Amino acid sequence: MCVLGNRLLKDIKIEDCYYNSTELRRGFCNATGHCESYYATHEVRNVTGIRGLSSGVFM
Repeated sequence: MCVLGNRLLKDIKIEDCYYNSTELRRGFCNATGHCESYYATHEVRNVTGIRGLSSGVFM
């Protein structure tokens, strides 16, 4: 799962989870290259997990 800072990026279809990927830059930066402050100040990383597991549905 792709994470920006402590936010799970679940609503964006992401093929490549890295800071300068086209999908992420398109979602967080404008055409002139100015990016949202949260995107500019936090790192992007892959984390291992199962989506929805903490929701309690599987218990």
